[in-house]
Amino acid sequence: MVSRRRGRQSSDLTAKLLAAFAIVPEGGPEYVEAARVKNVCLGKGLNVSGVDCLIAACAITGNHELHAVDEDFEAIARHAPLRLFRGHHAA
Repeated sequence: MVSRRRGRQSSDLTAKLLAAFAIVPEGGPEYVEAARVKNVCLGKGLNVSGVDCLIAACAITGNHELHAVDEDFEAIARHAPLRLFRGHHAA
């Protein structure tokens, strides 16, 4: 009984935390941008994953800041118009 309640509480907390973030769909423009990002990175000698490029492309095309701790996104941002979330902005 206690385990089931904890599972439900954890699920509720996860849902509340995720509600604060935008869910960004992908489509044709994002795939094209991902390919462009991948090619730019390869041209600079960076071997970043296609999935990371697609995530970056979704943020780029949607004009979103990406919150990530993966160093690959730091590298992508040096060569593509990817904006990374750096913390709280001054109001």
